[in-house]
Amino acid sequence: MNIEKPITTTKKAVQGMAEQIALNEKLNSPQEKHYKKAFSLLRLTKELNPRGFEKIVSIGAIGKEMKDEMGATLYKTFDEVWKDCTRGFGRNIIEVKSRLVNENPKIPLDELSNELSVFYNSYLNAKAEVLKKDPRILSSFKGKEELLNKVLKTSITSISTAFLDNWRNF
Repeated sequence: MNIEKPITTTKKAVQGMAEQIALNEKLNSPQEKHYKKAFSLLRLTKELNPRGFEKIVSIGAIGKEMKDEMGATLYKTFDEVWKDCTRGFGRNIIEVKSRLVNENPKIPLDELSNELSVFYNSYLNAKAEVLKKDPRILSSFKGKEELLNKVLKTSITSISTAFLDNWRNF
Protein backbone atom coordinates (compact mmCIF):
# COMPACT_ATOMS: atom_id res chain seq x y z
CA MET A 1 0.00 0.00 0.00
CA ASN A 2 1.37 3.43 -0.92
CA ILE A 3 -0.72 5.37 1.56
CA GLU A 4 1.54 7.46 3.79
CA LYS A 5 0.09 6.27 7.12
CA PRO A 6 -1.80 3.11 6.13
CA ILE A 7 -3.15 2.07 9.55
CA THR A 8 -4.29 5.54 10.59
CA THR A 9 -5.75 6.27 7.16
CA THR A 10 -7.56 2.93 6.99
CA LYS A 11 -9.01 3.45 10.48
CA LYS A 12 -10.32 6.86 9.45
CA ALA A 13 -11.80 5.40 6.28
CA VAL A 14 -13.52 2.55 8.15
CA GLN A 15 -14.87 4.96 10.76
CA GLY A 16 -16.15 7.32 8.07
CA MET A 17 -17.69 4.49 6.05
CA ALA A 18 -19.39 3.00 9.13
CA GLU A 19 -20.75 6.42 10.08
CA GLN A 20 -22.08 6.94 6.54
CA ILE A 21 -23.74 3.50 6.51
CA ALA A 22 -25.38 4.34 9.86
CA LEU A 23 -26.45 7.76 8.58
CA ASN A 24 -28.03 6.11 5.53
CA GLU A 25 -30.06 4.04 7.99
CA LYS A 26 -31.07 7.25 9.82
CA LEU A 27 -28.93 6.38 12.86
CA ASN A 28 -26.77 8.90 14.71
CA SER A 29 -23.84 6.59 15.32
CA PRO A 30 -22.54 3.36 13.82
CA GLN A 31 -23.10 -0.04 15.34
CA GLU A 32 -20.92 -3.13 15.09
CA LYS A 33 -22.75 -4.26 11.93
CA HIS A 34 -21.81 -0.99 10.21
CA TYR A 35 -18.12 -1.53 10.93
CA LYS A 36 -18.34 -5.11 9.70
CA LYS A 37 -19.96 -3.93 6.49
CA ALA A 38 -17.28 -1.25 6.01
CA PHE A 39 -14.51 -3.82 6.56
CA SER A 40 -16.20 -6.26 4.17
CA LEU A 41 -16.47 -3.62 1.47
CA LEU A 42 -12.82 -2.69 1.85
CA ARG A 43 -11.69 -6.32 1.91
CA LEU A 44 -13.65 -7.10 -1.25
CA THR A 45 -12.30 -4.00 -2.98
CA LYS A 46 -8.73 -4.90 -2.00
CA GLU A 47 -9.15 -8.38 -3.46
CA LEU A 48 -10.78 -7.23 -6.69
CA ASN A 49 -8.99 -3.94 -7.28
CA PRO A 50 -5.93 -3.13 -5.12
CA ARG A 51 -5.51 0.28 -6.79
CA GLY A 52 -9.17 1.05 -6.18
CA PHE A 53 -8.71 0.01 -2.57
CA GLU A 54 -6.09 2.69 -2.02
CA LYS A 55 -8.34 5.30 -3.61
CA ILE A 56 -11.33 4.30 -1.49
CA VAL A 57 -9.27 4.32 1.70
CA SER A 58 -7.82 7.74 0.87
CA ILE A 59 -11.19 9.21 -0.08
CA GLY A 60 -12.85 7.66 2.97
CA ALA A 61 -10.23 9.18 5.25
CA ILE A 62 -10.60 12.60 3.61
CA GLY A 63 -14.37 12.33 3.97
CA LYS A 64 -14.02 11.52 7.66
CA GLU A 65 -11.74 14.52 8.18
CA MET A 66 -14.23 16.80 6.39
CA LYS A 67 -17.09 15.40 8.46
CA ASP A 68 -15.16 15.98 11.68
CA GLU A 69 -14.34 19.53 10.60
CA MET A 70 -17.98 20.26 9.78
CA GLY A 71 -19.49 18.55 12.80
CA ALA A 72 -22.37 16.10 12.74
CA THR A 73 -25.18 18.59 12.17
CA LEU A 74 -23.58 20.44 9.25
CA TYR A 75 -22.45 17.16 7.76
CA LYS A 76 -25.98 15.71 7.88
CA THR A 77 -27.33 18.78 6.14
CA PHE A 78 -24.56 18.77 3.54
CA ASP A 79 -24.96 15.04 2.89
CA GLU A 80 -28.73 15.29 2.54
CA VAL A 81 -28.58 18.22 0.12
CA TRP A 82 -25.70 16.70 -1.87
CA LYS A 83 -27.68 13.47 -2.32
CA ASP A 84 -30.74 15.47 -3.39
CA CYS A 85 -28.69 17.47 -5.89
CA THR A 86 -26.93 14.48 -7.44
CA ARG A 87 -29.84 12.03 -7.49
CA GLY A 88 -29.92 10.22 -10.83
CA PHE A 89 -26.27 10.83 -11.65
CA GLY A 90 -25.54 7.16 -12.33
CA ARG A 91 -28.26 7.13 -14.97
CA ASN A 92 -26.89 10.35 -16.50
CA ILE A 93 -23.32 9.08 -16.81
CA ILE A 94 -24.52 5.81 -18.36
CA GLU A 95 -26.59 7.78 -20.90
CA VAL A 96 -23.64 10.04 -21.77
CA LYS A 97 -21.28 7.08 -22.13
CA SER A 98 -23.81 5.25 -24.35
CA ARG A 99 -24.35 8.33 -26.50
CA LEU A 100 -20.61 8.85 -26.98
CA VAL A 101 -20.05 5.21 -27.91
CA ASN A 102 -23.09 5.19 -30.26
CA GLU A 103 -21.89 8.35 -31.98
CA ASN A 104 -18.41 6.90 -32.43
CA PRO A 105 -18.23 3.12 -31.86
CA LYS A 106 -14.46 3.15 -32.41
CA ILE A 107 -13.78 5.97 -29.95
CA PRO A 108 -10.38 5.41 -28.31
CA LEU A 109 -10.58 4.73 -24.58
CA ASP A 110 -8.46 7.80 -23.78
CA GLU A 111 -10.81 10.04 -25.73
CA LEU A 112 -13.87 8.47 -24.12
CA SER A 113 -12.27 8.92 -20.72
CA ASN A 114 -11.57 12.59 -21.45
CA GLU A 115 -15.12 13.21 -22.68
CA LEU A 116 -16.64 11.54 -19.63
CA SER A 117 -14.29 13.44 -17.35
CA VAL A 118 -15.33 16.77 -18.89
CA PHE A 119 -19.00 15.86 -18.47
CA TYR A 120 -18.46 14.59 -14.94
CA ASN A 121 -16.56 17.64 -13.73
CA SER A 122 -19.01 20.04 -15.32
CA TYR A 123 -21.90 18.09 -13.78
CA LEU A 124 -20.36 18.15 -10.30
CA ASN A 125 -19.53 21.85 -10.50
CA ALA A 126 -23.06 22.67 -11.66
CA LYS A 127 -24.51 20.61 -8.80
CA ALA A 128 -22.19 22.38 -6.36
CA GLU A 129 -23.68 25.72 -7.48
CA VAL A 130 -27.20 24.35 -6.99
CA LEU A 131 -26.21 23.07 -3.55
CA LYS A 132 -24.83 26.48 -2.53
CA LYS A 133 -28.22 28.07 -3.28
CA ASP A 134 -30.28 25.50 -1.41
CA PRO A 135 -32.09 27.12 1.55
CA ARG A 136 -30.93 24.36 3.91
CA ILE A 137 -27.31 25.05 3.01
CA LEU A 138 -27.74 28.83 3.10
CA SER A 139 -29.11 28.73 6.63
CA SER A 140 -26.81 26.01 7.99
CA PHE A 141 -23.58 27.41 6.54
CA LYS A 142 -24.34 31.09 7.15
CA GLY A 143 -21.03 32.63 8.20
CA LYS A 144 -19.26 29.38 7.27
CA GLU A 145 -19.07 29.89 3.51
CA GLU A 146 -15.30 29.28 3.48
CA LEU A 147 -15.83 25.87 5.09
CA LEU A 148 -18.57 25.04 2.58
CA ASN A 149 -16.31 25.97 -0.35
CA LYS A 150 -13.48 23.87 1.11
CA VAL A 151 -15.78 20.87 1.58
CA LEU A 152 -17.17 21.21 -1.95
CA LYS A 153 -13.72 21.54 -3.51
CA THR A 154 -12.40 18.55 -1.56
CA SER A 155 -15.51 16.49 -2.34
CA ILE A 156 -15.43 17.25 -6.06
CA THR A 157 -11.70 16.56 -6.32
CA SER A 158 -11.99 13.26 -4.43
CA ILE A 159 -15.06 12.11 -6.31
CA SER A 160 -13.57 13.08 -9.68
CA THR A 161 -10.36 11.20 -8.93
CA ALA A 162 -12.30 8.08 -7.96
CA PHE A 163 -14.49 8.41 -11.06
CA LEU A 164 -11.54 8.71 -13.43
CA ASP A 165 -10.12 5.46 -12.06
CA ASN A 166 -13.43 3.59 -12.25
CA TRP A 167 -15.46 5.06 -15.13
CA ARG A 168 -15.35 1.80 -17.08
CA ASN A 169 -17.67 0.32 -14.45
CA PHE A 170 -20.50 2.59 -15.60
